[in-house]
Amino acid sequence: MGENVGSAVVDDDEWRQVAELAGSLGPKVREWILELAGDAGLHLHSVEKRTKSRSHAEQKIVNKVKSDYSLGDMTDVLGVRVITFFPDEVDVVASLIEQEFDVDRDNSVDKRALLDPDRFGYLSAHYVVRVRREQCSLRDFKKYQNFKFEIQIRTILQHAWAEIEHDLGYKSKEELPSSVRRRFSRLAGLLELADTEFQQIRGDLESYQASVGVAVRDEPGDVPVNRDSISAFISKSDLIRSFDVRLVAEIYCDAKIASKPSRKYASRLAVLLQEFGFQSIGHIENSLRDRESLFVAFLAQYKASQKRETVPMGGCLLFYLMLEAALRPEEEGRQLLSQITSTLSYEKARARAEAAQAETA
Repeated sequence: MGENVGSAVVDDDEWRQVAELAGSLGPKVREWILELAGDAGLHLHSVEKRTKSRSHAEQKIVNKVKSDYSLGDMTDVLGVRVITFFPDEVDVVASLIEQEFDVDRDNSVDKRALLDPDRFGYLSAHYVVRVRREQCSLRDFKKYQNFKFEIQIRTILQHAWAEIEHDLGYKSKEELPSSVRRRFSRLAGLLELADTEFQQIRGDLESYQASVGVAVRDEPGDVPVNRDSISAFISKSDLIRSFDVRLVAEIYCDAKIASKPSRKYASRLAVLLQEFGFQSIGHIENSLRDRESLFVAFLAQYKASQKRETVPMGGCLLFYLMLEAALRPEEEGRQLLSQITSTLSYEKARARAEAAQAETA
């Protein structure tokens, strides 16, 4: 629609005022929702905001059946979309929205509840809201107290569906050929299953993380090497703690040991330990105990040669793997050592290992 039609539909000053409110409120609401999610311990994929263009606003007014529908009746000039990773997080965000904003119940709907078995789309929880009066005073939002806007909440898979559906240009299933409609229905079912499965996988991983520490303590030989088992091992093992203290004393004199294990570091350790042939936590623990004196002597060969502010919890294991590499046959040892560090040659590592062996002989 051209601007000449627009000027007849929406007054210039009225549009300017509404657009200014939407444009300035959008970033504030985005930060507000991120703050609410953070306080609730929720990690969101994204929070997006958009302001409806004048041409789209005018087209909506023209298309309305009600002859007296105007810009002042419009509740979606500002739209905020919250994208979560999992379906149950949609409910958490919805609860936060209901607590923090004044919800227009007549115009808000959880469209997920309307999804019939034969529907081919994903729909979001959809709210029309405005800032509560008490929040207007608290946050200096007084100019927004009568301004209504939309908040949509959906999962990342629902969002992907909606974006592809929009790009294809079909707004309803009736517009599609029946054969394509059936394919859409099957695909919607698959995505719904995927959403549920991802949520269940997350739950299973959380259960495993909560229980693996007990298994590492009680049955280490039965616990396979992975990121979570390594995190539990390096955070709970007195043996690892003693070697970390020794590592700092011998090599990183002014460093502090991190207060908790790093997931990134634990992931790296898990991969390296598997490459070295360690398949269980018990296997690692037994190897460390068998070579305890040799490892201490190996660390002593460094003579406080490096400076760091913080050493990762379990940092000793990287140096233990350097010792392991030095004790392996040369070709294997070179290959393994190259995966740990590019600054230590096999010859130097071997020399330190031999010096340590001589001390403990």
